[in-house]
Amino acid sequence: MITLGGEEVGFKYSTEEQWTGKYDTDGKKIYRRYVEWNIKSAPNIYMTHNWNVKRYEIIYGDWTEANTKVRYWFPYSYANSNEHLSIRDLSTNTVVLSSSWNATVRLTLEYTCNDR
Repeated sequence: MITLGGEEVGFKYSTEEQWTGKYDTDGKKIYRRYVEWNIKSAPNIYMTHNWNVKRYEIIYGDWTEANTKVRYWFPYSYANSNEHLSIRDLSTNTVVLSSSWNATVRLTLEYTCNDR
């Protein structure tokens, strides 16, 4: 871990919240967290958490289709098709996905918090 201003700064993938060493335009610290979810096909898949997010800054990730084990990157859709896996909505304590496949989703999220 690197120390910046007396605090450890996270530069590794972790399911634990880490300060990235960056600040948003309002001066709030930006945190990073890695998540992995197994999902079933549905138009709205609610993945809840308790991170008290004020604003999501950066989101990137990939997913693997359950049957074929083929890996794809976000966002994903076929042209002229209803087949897709996407992030539909983000809120303080929820990430909403939409998928036409059963899949394992891996996301890295960077965000600011309401309480710090």
